[in-house]
Amino acid sequence: SWKCGIRCLNISMIGVSPMSVLHNMLSALTSRLNSKRFLKQSITVPTAFTRKRCLSFHSMMAMILLMSNVPLPGGLHSILDAMVPKGNKCTKQAFSKRRQLIKPDALKKLFQTTADVANNTSELILLRGMRVFAVDGTRLDLPTHPEILQHFGVQKSSGNLAMALVSSLYDPLNRIAFDVRIGPHNDNERSLAIEHLNVANSYLNRSEPALFMFDRGYPSAGLIGAITSDPNRFYLMRCSETFNAGM
Repeated sequence: SWKCGIRCLNISMIGVSPMSVLHNMLSALTSRLNSKRFLKQSITVPTAFTRKRCLSFHSMMAMILLMSNVPLPGGLHSILDAMVPKGNKCTKQAFSKRRQLIKPDALKKLFQTTADVANNTSELILLRGMRVFAVDGTRLDLPTHPEILQHFGVQKSSGNLAMALVSSLYDPLNRIAFDVRIGPHNDNERSLAIEHLNVANSYLNRSEPALFMFDRGYPSAGLIGAITSDPNRFYLMRCSETFNAGM
């Protein structure tokens, strides 16, 4: 059942990539989830998930992955009914309590695993011999909780709602997400873009040409300088006609 959750993560990340890539991802994720070291690194309490219960570590990870593909709260009920062994009752409150025992870094490591496997395939699609990456950001409404409000801040134009800035590094040709970052709503998109560049470079060889694409709002001398400091990195940005005036 938890393999089904992993498969959803694979498909949502890489779209219609070859089945061989999906198979390699599933094998890598299965190996990581079965690792005792990964379990130890992923829990907030050393004794978590040591007792045999209907909501095991594997089933919890599967449900968390599946939840990204179904609407809530009704979706959670259907997942619990499908994955919890018959005869056992499990409430949303129990699920929420168990979820707090899993560190967010656990999902980040699974995400990185899929990106690593996808990047190492020989079937990557190129554009005139270049790797292609797109960088973009969006605002995300968050629950109005005191700790969330304090960390992410309030967007006054949205009615004083808690809001975050989400930025991603994406390969549009191969439909692979390589990096996703979330921060306070007033974070700088260009600063996050430079962090994405560092991640992209970790997946590229020094001699491997790459094209980075950006929408409006990103053009700046600092970002362009960070890209062109490497002669094998190129950029395409949407900007106004007067952007480079005086540069």
